[in-house]
Amino acid sequence: MSKEIKVGILTVIAILIFIFGYKYLSGAKIFKKENTYYAMYENVEGLFPSNPVSVNGFQVGRVTSIDLIMTGVGTSKALVTYAINNDIDIPRGSAAVIYQADLLGEKSVKFLLVPNKENYKDGDTIISTIQLGMVDKLAASITPLIGHIDSLVVGLNSLVDKNNKDNLQAIVHNLNEVTAGLPKITNGIDGLINDKNSNFNKTLGNLENFTGNLNNNNQKIDQIISNLVHFTDTLNQTDIKQTVNDARIALNEINVLLDKVNNGNGTVSNLINDKKLYDNLKAASDNLNLLLVDFKANPNRYVHLSLLKIDRTVKTEKLENDQKKKLDGK
Repeated sequence: MSKEIKVGILTVIAILIFIFGYKYLSGAKIFKKENTYYAMYENVEGLFPSNPVSVNGFQVGRVTSIDLIMTGVGTSKALVTYAINNDIDIPRGSAAVIYQADLLGEKSVKFLLVPNKENYKDGDTIISTIQLGMVDKLAASITPLIGHIDSLVVGLNSLVDKNNKDNLQAIVHNLNEVTAGLPKITNGIDGLINDKNSNFNKTLGNLENFTGNLNNNNQKIDQIISNLVHFTDTLNQTDIKQTVNDARIALNEINVLLDKVNNGNGTVSNLINDKKLYDNLKAASDNLNLLLVDFKANPNRYVHLSLLKIDRTVKTEKLENDQKKKLDGK
């Protein structure tokens, strides 16, 4: 074998070793068949070819390429090509999710599988989603705060303008004067407490006397409380409920009686409600008044008749008695 042939064979072998080594280092399965799937994304920042693709944390493939696809005037999307082991079935409805793999911003892809009897076929485009990582969420939370911080800075700038600055200085000066006067106030309080003739000490003395009187009269107070307890016990022992029930029954009977009077039942009701009886009584009263007036005006008329009648009665009784005596004498 000539030297040229040996060199050619070694060159071919080196090229093959380089190709297989490159594919091996890029994660490609050299002796295993893979299925190709596609997914469209708005943004694939941090995602690179050869990034792993996993299902439930287990690597099942890799990203083979990322291409920019123009979808309109000034609009575009990223087309990501995945190489997935052909022994992994991807049910329809599953999604390829780009997520943040670490704090440095590197992205990875995971397939979220859903239960479905029908699977994607080789070359199909699957559903794509992007999951915000910790850094993205932190940035989304900080962005509104930046606006609030800007507003706060503007407010502070307006607060420390020339007029407000003078006001703040006046407030600080007043606070200094107040703090300078605090020792005098404390000294005054100490003097008030130490002065035996002060109103404060007199008030304290009166309170002590009052509490002393309470202590001295504890027995009387206890006696008063005992009397109150005895009184309440006596009230509890009395049959107040029966008395109240009797009073209620009496009131009900009075109400029944009043209802009968109002309804025209009974003598009392007739006396109260019968107008004809009232008129008769009034007429009799009027006649009696006339009779009394006439009697006062002509007393002889009524007295004479009465005397004649009495005298006649007496004479009749005397004759009857005389006749009876005569009969008895015989």
